[in-house]
Amino acid sequence: MTIPALGKIGVWSSELRWAQEPGSEQFARDLENMGYGALWIPGGFDDKVLEDVSRLLAATQKAVIATGILNLWKYQPTEVAEWFEALPAEHKARTMIGIGISHSALIGEDYSRPLANTRRFLEGLETAGMAMGNTCLAALGPKMVVLSGEKT
Repeated sequence: MTIPALGKIGVWSSELRWAQEPGSEQFARDLENMGYGALWIPGGFDDKVLEDVSRLLAATQKAVIATGILNLWKYQPTEVAEWFEALPAEHKARTMIGIGISHSALIGEDYSRPLANTRRFLEGLETAGMAMGNTCLAALGPKMVVLSGEKT
């Protein structure tokens, strides 16, 4: 299993998705040139974060582009795995999919059984052939931490 090299210091910023001109691509290049190893982008509110990961991968050369988080309520595991499989090899090596269940109050979804739903999503990724070394889990409690250790 290959795990993306995140480096010692990374940045999480909504500006990496929604910056005004000169745009998030230039912001990503600037951060990469400053030596940041990982650029984390928010994705909890919509189903467009993978498009933005692709855009930032194309705009940079060495920084890992990571989701913080990909909201599992907004995607099917097969959709994520197919997107990842279609990436060029050099982009796969720089992609980290941080997966999370988010918060029901923010997204209006049924928040029942968050651990079981997260496990089901991760198992769906595995079944679809996703490289689990390119995933991590936003674990907000001890049971989710255990699941993260088992699956990502």
